[in-house]
Amino acid sequence: PISRDTVIIAISQPPIKRISLVAYIMLLLCIQVDHDSVFNNLTYTVVCMSDVIQFLFRFSLFAILHSVFAIPSLKKRCTDRNSHLRRFYRLYYNLASIALFGWFMAAFRHSAVLYVVPGVWSLVLYAMQVTFLIILFACVRQTGVAEFLGVSRMTPDGLKTSKLVTNGWYRVVRHPLYLFSILFLLSNPVISVRWLLLTLVSVVYFV
Repeated sequence: PISRDTVIIAISQPPIKRISLVAYIMLLLCIQVDHDSVFNNLTYTVVCMSDVIQFLFRFSLFAILHSVFAIPSLKKRCTDRNSHLRRFYRLYYNLASIALFGWFMAAFRHSAVLYVVPGVWSLVLYAMQVTFLIILFACVRQTGVAEFLGVSRMTPDGLKTSKLVTNGWYRVVRHPLYLFSILFLLSNPVISVRWLLLTLVSVVYFV
């Protein structure tokens, strides 16, 4: 431990020696820091970085597969060869997307909270999120819930009912589902590491 006499001796020395002794005392103070606390913080940082890398890797895989299997030419090539797949392609696509989404979200086991919006503003942001969810549901209803889920295509008549939607929110913006999903993510009053990463990668992917 650093004693009072050590500090007095350091002060009474000439300037150059005083600087050296002060630096030495500061080093001793650093050494006396709780090593368990430093080790725990370092361990958490390593684990967190590992989760971030794994999260980004899984999201990249999700984004690639989600985009590739939505390409019209690939979809046509797959469905032309199999009448069963033609009717269930959309349903299988949605189920696979949900499974992959859950898989990459499960990568982040340790997610610290970075910021919480204080007071009444958090309620305002929650209200905005509810509003965006209502708008998202309205957009799905415009395209048809069964059509969106892929259930309507399970019957032969369902393959002939798909149409281009140009009214409602689709009249205002080309991809309202993407837009209001981004706004929903940005409106969360509780920002954790995982939520921040999800928001950033979603904005990049949607845009």
